[in-house]
Amino acid sequence: MADLLQQLENNEAILWMYLADELGAEDRAEVDRMLATDPMLRQLVDDLRAADQFLRDRVRAVDAELPQADIVARRTALAMQRRRIELLVRPKPAPAPVAKYRWPWWSYPVAAAAAAGLVYLVWWGHQPIEPTPVPKSPNVVFNPTREAEEVAIARLSSVLGDAEEADEAPLSEAERHLAALIGENGSGSMPVP
Repeated sequence: MADLLQQLENNEAILWMYLADELGAEDRAEVDRMLATDPMLRQLVDDLRAADQFLRDRVRAVDAELPQADIVARRTALAMQRRRIELLVRPKPAPAPVAKYRWPWWSYPVAAAAAAGLVYLVWWGHQPIEPTPVPKSPNVVFNPTREAEEVAIARLSSVLGDAEEADEAPLSEAERHLAALIGENGSGSMPVP
C-alpha cells in the first residue's frame, strides 16, 4: 500500500477507491489502520462519503425526471461504453494459423479448365448427328472452267515433264488419258469417280 500511496498524488484517490470497495484485502486493512490513527483522514473520508451520497441522490433525481426511454438509452450507452473499454483492455488473442492450400496454387485453374473441357466433350457427344444427304444421280458431273483445265494441264505437265526424261512411256500414257478425258466431253466436263 505504501507503494500505491507513493504512486498517487494525494490520498483522495485511495480514499475514493476505499469508498468504492476497489482495494484488495491488504490495502483495505492498511487504510483502516490509517483512518484509526489520523482524524484528518477520517474527516476527509466522511466528506467524500457525503459527496458521493449527494451525487448518487442527484443522479437518481435526474433519472426520475427523465422519461423512461431516455433512462434506458443512457444506461445502454453506459453499458456499451463499459463493454468497449473491456474489449480494449482485454489482451488480443493469438492470430489463427494461416491455412495452406492442399495442392499448389496452379493446380486449381488447371482442374477448372479440365472440368470445363470435360463438360464440353460430354455436351458435344450428346448432340444429334445429322446425316449428309446422298446425291440422287450416281453420275455427278464436274464442270471446271477453261482456266482450271489449263492450270491442271500445266501442273501435270510440270510433274510429268521430269519423268519424261527418265521414262517416256508413263508420260505419253498420262497425256493420252488427259486428252481422252478432255476430248470425250467437248465442253470440258469430266465425270467424277
